[in-house]
Amino acid sequence: MDLEHLKQKYPGAKTFSFGDGEELSSDLIGLVRAGKKTATCGALRDFESGEEAMPVTGRRDIALNWNGTPALVLETLDVSTTRFCDVTEDFALAEGENEDLKGWRADHQAFFERNGGFEPTMWLVCERFRLIEDLQDAQCERQAMSRITSLVGDITKIEADAIVNAANSSLLGGGGVDGAIHRAAGQELVQECRLLHGCKTGQAKITSGYRLPARHVIHTVGPVWRGGEEGEPDLLASCYETSLRLAAEYSCKTVAFPAISTGIYGYPADLAAGTAIKAIRSALGDLPGIESVMLVAFDEQAHAHLVKALKRKED
Repeated sequence: MDLEHLKQKYPGAKTFSFGDGEELSSDLIGLVRAGKKTATCGALRDFESGEEAMPVTGRRDIALNWNGTPALVLETLDVSTTRFCDVTEDFALAEGENEDLKGWRADHQAFFERNGGFEPTMWLVCERFRLIEDLQDAQCERQAMSRITSLVGDITKIEADAIVNAANSSLLGGGGVDGAIHRAAGQELVQECRLLHGCKTGQAKITSGYRLPARHVIHTVGPVWRGGEEGEPDLLASCYETSLRLAAEYSCKTVAFPAISTGIYGYPADLAAGTAIKAIRSALGDLPGIESVMLVAFDEQAHAHLVKALKRKED
């Protein structure tokens, strides 16, 4: 989310940056994200001069990366002024940068000497805050969603590094998508599959694509729908996640999925679509090598469920 929209979302929000350089700023933002930093301070003179906006209890402000892009939204919980020499160990530890008050004093003295001068009796503005929104998470989610597309088509004709087969546990072929992929790939596929000795529900195994346009086939076994009370959502999510991780292991950049478990296994298509999008989005967060994931629907009705699920995750 850009700065303009953030200010609309958080009326009255001010912007600020931690530290006095890119490395320190990044380190301090990292401490906030890790939950180790819940306080900060600055020289009162900088607030009085207007160089920085005075924190206000209850206001939500935007911490920027050193390049000016939004990083965090923080809510001020408490503001006080105190002399440098009177800062308590409790506050120093809340800043999260040092193991004790002595270390805090040494580092902050050096900081103030670099930025306008230091005196032991100089006045500080001390702020305690809590993290409201980590904008890195939102950015990662948007980036992941941008790599997911849906279409109506024949998955056996998709040109991708890997297509995913909605297989049965034997991996020896069956009906629906499974049968279509085996027929299009040729007998060599089932011969390789015999060497894999089956596959458990929610897991995945990989073979060559043989006569298919795809370089690989990733075989995953979806759950049979039994009302959703026997772990079906988790197993279905695992099909997508393990397939993507296996694709990444084999340096696949483009992957195409069918609607797993929605055929003879009876998984409701609308529920399956939502689970698929959520699982793919989650997996892509730490799989930067996968550039594109295609969700291939066999008809317009199935496609409509995917489009709706994609839109819901983007909103």
